[in-house]
Amino acid sequence: MSGSKPGWAVPVKECVSRSMRSNKGKDTGPELILRKALRENGLSGYRIQWKVSGRPDIAYPGRRIAIFVNGCFWHRCPRCNTPIPKTNTEYWTDKFERNVSRDRRNYKALEDEGWTVMVIWECEVRKNLPEVVERIRAAHDSKARPAVKVSDMDISSTCHASSMSELVRLLKPRYMPVAIYHAKEAPPSSSSPTEEHCVVASMLIPAWRDGKTVAATAGEVGCKGALNGLGLGGERPEDRERLARTYSTGDGERPGRRYFSSPGACMDGYIRTIPVYGSPDEVVVVQPLDEAEAAGAPIETVAFLADALEMSALITLRSYSGVPSAVRSGFFFGCEGVYSVPRQEGERAEPKLVLGMTEFYPRRFIEDGRMTVSMPYSLFKRMDETAGSSFLSEDLWRESAQSGKKECCRFHRERGRGAGRLRSEPREGVRARPYPMIAVLRMKDGHARPTARFASILSKVVACVRACELYNKEP
Repeated sequence: MSGSKPGWAVPVKECVSRSMRSNKGKDTGPELILRKALRENGLSGYRIQWKVSGRPDIAYPGRRIAIFVNGCFWHRCPRCNTPIPKTNTEYWTDKFERNVSRDRRNYKALEDEGWTVMVIWECEVRKNLPEVVERIRAAHDSKARPAVKVSDMDISSTCHASSMSELVRLLKPRYMPVAIYHAKEAPPSSSSPTEEHCVVASMLIPAWRDGKTVAATAGEVGCKGALNGLGLGGERPEDRERLARTYSTGDGERPGRRYFSSPGACMDGYIRTIPVYGSPDEVVVVQPLDEAEAAGAPIETVAFLADALEMSALITLRSYSGVPSAVRSGFFFGCEGVYSVPRQEGERAEPKLVLGMTEFYPRRFIEDGRMTVSMPYSLFKRMDETAGSSFLSEDLWRESAQSGKKECCRFHRERGRGAGRLRSEPREGVRARPYPMIAVLRMKDGHARPTARFASILSKVVACVRACELYNKEP
């Protein structure tokens, strides 16, 4: 048989070779049955084919539990004691010995690395599934995990208060922004990602909510998209092509999500627009900004988890120096919106803020009304330098956004000098309108006279201020 290794016996019959080639290496029937049972019993959060010794079929990396779902025939179940085929016995004996020897080496390597190894046999899954699930639950509950679960998070906690930059001190965000950077090894105080599939839940939220430093290698992130989004060398080209089909028209097996009109539109409008950074050998670190700056970390991007008011303030501050277009947004993964896209913006002369969490999936982990506002660290430092001389230095911007205020703006006027002030002052005998179309200008002589030029200008912008009701209240 072509392709066989030197010195190995081969099956004589072609039908046997064809049958062996058709055997699945993953997603076998027993695996699918067990994974479904684990989800139904509240034991989700596992990873499939985790990249450690032996590539366990099911793994809980946070608890370091590796589960192998072995076929009774191929891995020689001691319960079933299946007989060796009588035809070509030499080949089958050698084949089974290699399988069993390889299994033992993998189990030993994992145990030496601190993993709990569980071997589940095909016959157990088919005959006694509830007992198998309970064995896994006992191991799962007995192993403490170094990081928090998203389900345990109170997403309304306050941010850190120490070592704040000027921008963070004046903005007073609910959550301390996080710094994202790459290193050769994880910081000593860092924790591993939680068991959730998406890195928004397993890395970013623990850093925002609990102030944790979370570090991961390419083998520890659960989502393949994070290899692109967090700069860990990127996905394989065939995976990106599959993603383009999934997000557009689909393929023969699965319907598409219709985010794009065609796979080509997805490739041109999304996938090819975001470069790939880093390598699988690096460690990506997500750390609260104040701690990262204090440690002198090589920060690459900064990400805020902002509500509408904080978002408005950051965008306004970016426009402070006269930048005509301050924001970039579009469809991209949540992790791409906090690292890859802002890093790409950092390569431009005038980088933009990146508005993220526009993808639907990570919204399940994010508080309603919040988005990410991210930027290259160089842009953050520029904005931090100008924050003290901007509108952030006073709280007027925050007051103007509060409900119940009777003024949309605060106009200062020196009494007796007649500085101009907008008023909604109706003429005598004319019914006042809630959204006046004509304003009058208080002139220096104290008389209120409408000016044609001013009325013309106001008519062009009144559509933008129809949500604001003007009141005649003296400051």
